[in-house]
Amino acid sequence: MESFAGRRVCMQADNRAIFESYYRKYYSQIVIHAYRFLQNWPMANEAAQEAFLIAWRRFEVFQSSENRIGWLKVTAKNVALNMMARALREQKLFISMCEVPESTAAEAEELPVSAELLFQNMMTEDESHLLKRIVLDKATYLELSKELGISVWACQKRMQRLLKKLKSALEDRG
Repeated sequence: MESFAGRRVCMQADNRAIFESYYRKYYSQIVIHAYRFLQNWPMANEAAQEAFLIAWRRFEVFQSSENRIGWLKVTAKNVALNMMARALREQKLFISMCEVPESTAAEAEELPVSAELLFQNMMTEDESHLLKRIVLDKATYLELSKELGISVWACQKRMQRLLKKLKSALEDRG
């Protein structure tokens, strides 16, 4: 008599084979479908990957669909629209470091040594690294997000919190 665990492993292997065949067969179609919304190939690839990840996580729903390719296309469209909405929010919430006026950078260099020490003492190593990479190395948020293994939005949010923390410390000083 076959055990429940044995049947489950066999089912998972079957599911994986079914899923892999759909992935191989329809991946490029899903990328093209996502590209129609995003107009960016790397983002379209990311949206397709996300759509297939959702299909894998919800395999029972995906498998029970009468129109699996349609299910994947709707999922990819929703992922693409979410990516576009997230990008729009990020644009509204954060300014690019490239848009900071030159005078701001010059003023930062004129800070007294005690303020620099204050900043060093109140920042964690991660915060210090983030600030140095953006300000001194002129790294982009995209580069940093890849380096740190986090989203661009999370990277920008960390920088926003750090700048708020440093600004507050300066205001408290005088």
